[in-house]
Amino acid sequence: MGAAIGGLLPLGLVVAISPTILTVLILLLLGSRNSPAIGFSLGYTAGLGADIALFLVLGGLAGRDLGTNWNSGRGWILVIVGIGLAALGFREFHGRPRIGDPPPPPARWMAAVQKVGTVRAGLIGFGLGALRPKNLLMVAAASVVIVTGGLGVVETATAVVVFVALSASSVLGVTAAAVFGQERMRVRLTDWQQWLEFHASAMMSVVLVVVGVALFGQGLGAVTA
Repeated sequence: MGAAIGGLLPLGLVVAISPTILTVLILLLLGSRNSPAIGFSLGYTAGLGADIALFLVLGGLAGRDLGTNWNSGRGWILVIVGIGLAALGFREFHGRPRIGDPPPPPARWMAAVQKVGTVRAGLIGFGLGALRPKNLLMVAAASVVIVTGGLGVVETATAVVVFVALSASSVLGVTAAAVFGQERMRVRLTDWQQWLEFHASAMMSVVLVVVGVALFGQGLGAVTA
């Protein structure tokens, strides 16, 4: 159980560090009502939960079909996920804002996001949680860790809760802080938004490359064992 949780922690951390998701959330929180932000956070968490549940079912079926070759299959999955993460990391780094660059003009969707209702915000959150490429890669890797961890039903459920909670921790944490902090948080939210615009891409690229290389190494070791 401990080994599986240890393998899930860096994967959940990568999902939690998401500048785009946090920017959308901050825009919602800077609106006049908190309920859309709450709906977005819950929808995002549900999207991650739906993903991991689906991947676990598919991973369990693959494990049965592959039988003794499952270790090799697991290795190739980790290799592919590792390459995908590293590629995303290099793309993030290439597109990062440079010092001295003017602030990017506000996109149309930013103004539109602040006008959505609670239900629509929840659906947007669900879609972003379930369908973003980075999240799909991380959930795929997490499902491999859980399926191959030899866990029972209760331990599997615990591992899923830990992964989803960690993956959504930034979104849920910022939402809770804003809802309970009220006006004191508004200045901080604006500061966070400005910081994310200029620094988060560089930080995210480093995390993606480091975790991607680590997963690639694990997968290569399993394939060649």
